[in-house]
Amino acid sequence: RAELLYARALELIGETRNEQYRRIVVQRANALACTGRSGEAAKLYARAAELSQGEQRLRLRARAAQHMVQSAQTEPG
Repeated sequence: RAELLYARALELIGETRNEQYRRIVVQRANALACTGRSGEAAKLYARAAELSQGEQRLRLRARAAQHMVQSAQTEPG
């Protein structure tokens, strides 16, 4: 249910590419990861990484890679 609410929030604010948008993308990715949907979570972590800088960017890229491997999606990364 949380994932659906985060998805709706992203729809409402649009792709503004600001801090609030990035935070909601990460929260949605976390919700997907908790429900075992690692492939979808990986894509969102990668999107959030593109909007981040420095150490935060590296952490999000690492999460994206981890979830790609967990979901057996090794081609994109």
